[in-house]
Amino acid sequence: MKGLPVKTTNINFRINEKTILDNINLNVNSGEFVCILGPSGAGKTTLLNALSNRLYHGDLQGKVYYGDQEFSKDLERAFAFVTQEDLMLQSLTPRETLDYSGRFLMSRETTKEEREDRVSKILNLLRLNKCADSLIGGFGKKRGISGGERKRVNIGMSLVKDPQILFVDEPTSGLDAGTAVTVISVLKSLSQQGLTILCTIHQPRKQIFDMFDSLILLSSGKLVYYGPTSRTDEYFQQYGLECPKGENIADWLIDLIEVKNVKQHKFLKNLKKNEKKKAQDQNRTFSSKTKRTKKYKKKRKAQKDNNSHTKTKRENRPKKGKPEKKKYSHKNNSKPKITFTSETSTTSEARASLSDYDNESDIVKISELSGENDFDFEAHANKSNKISNKKKKKKKKKKKKNIKQSKIQTDDSLGSHKFLDFLVGQYKKSDFCQEYAKSDGDSDYEISKPVRTASELTKLRALVSRGFKTTIREKSKIIRVFQSVIVALFVGFVYYDVSLTQDGIRDRMGLLFFALVSNTMLSLMSVLFILPKEKIIFLKESQDRAYSTRSFYLSKVIVDTPFEVLSPILFTVVLYWIAGLKNDVESFFVFMLCVVMVGNIGSSLGFFLSAGSRTPETALSLAPATFIPMLMFAGFVVDLESIPSAISWIQYLDPVKYGLAALVKNEFTDLEFSCLDKEIVQGICPLTKSENILKYYNYDDVSILRNLIWMLLFIPLLRFMGYLALRRSRKKEIGR
Repeated sequence: MKGLPVKTTNINFRINEKTILDNINLNVNSGEFVCILGPSGAGKTTLLNALSNRLYHGDLQGKVYYGDQEFSKDLERAFAFVTQEDLMLQSLTPRETLDYSGRFLMSRETTKEEREDRVSKILNLLRLNKCADSLIGGFGKKRGISGGERKRVNIGMSLVKDPQILFVDEPTSGLDAGTAVTVISVLKSLSQQGLTILCTIHQPRKQIFDMFDSLILLSSGKLVYYGPTSRTDEYFQQYGLECPKGENIADWLIDLIEVKNVKQHKFLKNLKKNEKKKAQDQNRTFSSKTKRTKKYKKKRKAQKDNNSHTKTKRENRPKKGKPEKKKYSHKNNSKPKITFTSETSTTSEARASLSDYDNESDIVKISELSGENDFDFEAHANKSNKISNKKKKKKKKKKKKNIKQSKIQTDDSLGSHKFLDFLVGQYKKSDFCQEYAKSDGDSDYEISKPVRTASELTKLRALVSRGFKTTIREKSKIIRVFQSVIVALFVGFVYYDVSLTQDGIRDRMGLLFFALVSNTMLSLMSVLFILPKEKIIFLKESQDRAYSTRSFYLSKVIVDTPFEVLSPILFTVVLYWIAGLKNDVESFFVFMLCVVMVGNIGSSLGFFLSAGSRTPETALSLAPATFIPMLMFAGFVVDLESIPSAISWIQYLDPVKYGLAALVKNEFTDLEFSCLDKEIVQGICPLTKSENILKYYNYDDVSILRNLIWMLLFIPLLRFMGYLALRRSRKKEIGR
């Protein structure tokens, strides 16, 4: 099937008042292999999610066309998304993984033979034949397939439904150079067969970069360049930005648009010089035009007259040397005349007389006229001016230094933004933008018809099959069964052949309490450690609409229940006879039924906590907060009648309380106890009859059947709460 073209019109995305994507226009042809490149935080993955309709939070504006259609539920089948994390079940093989994906995603009319043939072709296409039947493996398990093979299996899971557009997020992340080349070459071969592929990537090597047909270069959510990878260097050279010989152009581009880059500052400095030079040229042109105006000519004539007057004054100045001792007068001056003679008494008088004169031609050296030592006022003034200018320059330099230090970060940021705005603006005006981003695009395509995937029942069977297979291979539930047997042996030997004495009454109650608590805890913890791992897979496959939340949750209950029934049964068989509990078949089965119920209650509670928590750590931290109150309000650790009325109502929400009451009534009915010599009080054995014992411990009015019913109701209630929590978690994560 030929791929679909993708066209965007003014894509903008904001979240929490922050702009992530800013006016993105693209036009990707069918069968094109596109690289989305940019530094961290540039908006690469956000753009990929916007194109694949996977943005579930925030404000997305603009339009995305697939062919000539906007997004619809029927069109979604034409998409496939490969996540950066290789999320898959580690206890399956690549062949089994692809086969289960086919059961979920392929048409319901597809036969088993057709599905297996499709899987074999994908394995061959992705070069996975050698490891097709090896366990995937992973962290904490026996080593399985390599990282590159896992990445190709991840791609294969998306190819099962035969998509027309493939979105790939960071396919080379965490891979060595050789493996990364292999993965990209596989994607290149897929695009050559007609599949449209958009791929985010971070700093690829040159060999990888050259495999892409087109480049989308992003920085701070803005489109810096979109065009052929082969013409990237040519485009930037026209602005004086040239990749050095021998350097990887992808690395150079990332460095170029990175914040606080020296290249940006040099470029902006040269750009500023060019703009200044251009402005000066414009001023000269304007000046030459102004000279030809009448106003300018008139102004110039006035300036010439003024200059001739100044020249006349300079000619009338006395020549340098000893002045004549005669009266000196100024012509053409309205100020009173002053005569300097030898009789002039002091220099101070001369200074006072000269204070009214500001014209240099009116001043004669007073020291010579007065007969005192020479004193050059002009030299003194020049010296003072020099000192003053030095101080001013020093202060100005210091001020500039302080301003530079305080604003260095701001200047770097502003410089980067100016540089980015320049590149974005130049691209919008360039021929590349008109030719690639805003062209009419490819018209040779065909949209695949929507198909109906398998029914919910078929998917449920597939999920149950996969669940049992992974559970048995991972041995987690097998270990749970052995745990029950080991705990039963340990408890049985601690309470071995419990007596029918007064001390035996309390021991028997302790045994019953511990039997309930241990099974509840074992079931709870086994789910808390297992479900979160599968929940991640569930969220990934839910985004692909592989199956419903209802099918997944029901399959987990079906797979979990047999083990949660088998474990308590084995626990009862081992413990009951070792501990020497009541030798009665009916009592044995009542005991077994109570233990089975609390085991399933613990499992249901574990489902609820895991489904509602984002991480396994959160679920584990919540477990004690729910389990400890169950112990406190069971009626064994604390007398329920002594609990304050404000919180005593909690006991009615405690399933262990109902189980313990049923077991005590079941065990102590029709039993007779005796006393040892040390247990006799004032010649009387306190508690011998079962009726007295039950009354003493407030269990005389207990109905075993009613308590079993209450316990039974807890199981579907907690299961349903777990289902609602899982639905809420799914909606929060993927928006549906």
